[in-house]
Amino acid sequence: MKSILPTIILLSSFNVYSQDSGRLDSVINEYMRRKERIENTENTQPNSNESQPSPELNNVSGEPAPVSMQDVVPVSPSVGTGSTSKSFFKVGVEPFKITRVDKNRNYGIDARTRLHGFGSYILDGKYNFELKDEKEPFSDNVITSRYYQADVALEKENFLWKLHLLIQAGFQRERSGNVFPIYQRVYGGVIGLKYLHEKSHGFLREFSVSYLPIYDKLKSDAYLADRVTLTRKDREYIRQFFQVDLMFALTQNLKASNHFHWRPVYDLQTDEFNANNSEIEQKFTLTMEMNKLFSLSYENKLTWNKRLQVDLNRPTTDLVNSFKLNWKLGL
Repeated sequence: MKSILPTIILLSSFNVYSQDSGRLDSVINEYMRRKERIENTENTQPNSNESQPSPELNNVSGEPAPVSMQDVVPVSPSVGTGSTSKSFFKVGVEPFKITRVDKNRNYGIDARTRLHGFGSYILDGKYNFELKDEKEPFSDNVITSRYYQADVALEKENFLWKLHLLIQAGFQRERSGNVFPIYQRVYGGVIGLKYLHEKSHGFLREFSVSYLPIYDKLKSDAYLADRVTLTRKDREYIRQFFQVDLMFALTQNLKASNHFHWRPVYDLQTDEFNANNSEIEQKFTLTMEMNKLFSLSYENKLTWNKRLQVDLNRPTTDLVNSFKLNWKLGL
């Protein structure tokens, strides 16, 4: 009996220990399973700090700032909005023209550079070349005409109140067959004024009025009284430049501009003011911007020059309709 009792006690203790260890194992296994579920849940859910940025706080109260309507609704561009850069380089090609006189071939190239930002100065340079085959006004002969023009202008902004100081110089040459309507023309003026009104939005984008007296030295061919013999004349003028320019934004990509100038002369050889020897030009241009670099334009230009009729027996007026492909690069 004494030998059986220790055995019973030992078996009872082992049984209790087995039950307690089983409970402990189950508790540990349950804890590990819960920990694994929590880790899996955190890995599948997005990070709240990355997906939901913290709202901006008001600098004064520390409360979230109110949401602006501009943050919710996209702002549509204004009508005619363009680049804010005023400096650019532009090249235009005229593959097609319709002139008042018959023509077989007619094209032109022009280039323009505008630099804005050198203090209060604006530098503007222009170059134009035209080539055309046309019939002579009073015969069926076809002649080839070439025309060259180069201009450079310098503006000093707000020189006098809101008026700009204007300095301009230029060169022209024109040849039609063996005749030079302009053999050589050099001109320049240093004391001109320009009023300029510019807006970046709205319908009227630009309005300017300019006046510049220039010295104009001209060499050109002219017929003598027999209307057969040509001679080359030298002329010296003080020519008055009156000019008006307008530019409109019709839509976001469609622009219209109008240029008008009247240039009467004071003849230094005769000491007379001759308004009949004026140069008048009226030019309307419609431009469609295809993108930031390329645009298409239509130009209607009407010119009046009495000297061509007096010297070369040519019409005083000419009407040209041309189409251009333009490439413009902002600087």
